[in-house]
Amino acid sequence: MDKIPKFLDKLNRMERMSYEASLKTKWDTQNAFDYAIKEAAKRAAKEATKKTQEEERTKAEQERLESAKSLKQSGVAIHLIAESFKLPLEVVEKL
Repeated sequence: MDKIPKFLDKLNRMERMSYEASLKTKWDTQNAFDYAIKEAAKRAAKEATKKTQEEERTKAEQERLESAKSLKQSGVAIHLIAESFKLPLEVVEKL
């Protein structure tokens, strides 16, 4: 009870109700901001994860194409490369 401001004792009923309503508004607003921040952080994390996964897929695809190109330059048959890397023959031919 020591945390209750002294001026509250001096408020009449209407002033007290007004004060409590303003506190409720303040708390509701703060909760809305906290929720918005929390949701924004979740969304940002989700987008970052998605972006990272896309980058990893792109990198893996690039490495796969580079490996296929290296095998082609080494003289490995195109149809074997296409089959091994599950690439269309046209793609392997263009490497």
